[in-house]
Amino acid sequence: MPIIISGTAGKTVISASGQMFAEGASQIPSSNKGTGDIVHIGNNDGNMVAGMIYMLSGVHNAAIPTWVTASAATEVASTGLLGVALGTQAGEGVLIRGLVKSTYLAGRVGGTGSSQTGSVVYLSGSPGYAGATKPASTNNVVRVLGYAIDPANSTIYFNPDPTWVVVA
Repeated sequence: MPIIISGTAGKTVISASGQMFAEGASQIPSSNKGTGDIVHIGNNDGNMVAGMIYMLSGVHNAAIPTWVTASAATEVASTGLLGVALGTQAGEGVLIRGLVKSTYLAGRVGGTGSSQTGSVVYLSGSPGYAGATKPASTNNVVRVLGYAIDPANSTIYFNPDPTWVVVA
């Protein structure tokens, strides 16, 4: 299995082919950061907010997909590929699966009456947010985002379910 290591401008790139395995603890360094599957695709005109949840959409410009703020309030903003912004631009990375700590989860997945470790976290009707309760309003979309890992520190395992239900 060949392994190639290269880098430019302070970034190191490791390329490998074949079957790969990794072990070790994953630590999340600070709020609005994550570790896992991170993509650097799409456009957003520099209008992202680190830690908020976005959906990749081709509706605005099919040639250049755009990250739009996700919300359970409508199917248009909740049923595509979801991710958590790790910066103010898509080029800084969008986590599509993994561990994430976000200030936009504070008080929504931790604290009294909220998620316990291991409980389900849902996309919220408040744009860009997650929550411990299922959206219940008519035409809201119920979509599982993942599971609470450390609710007191607003950390979840972000792994959006590809299926959803519309509230009747």
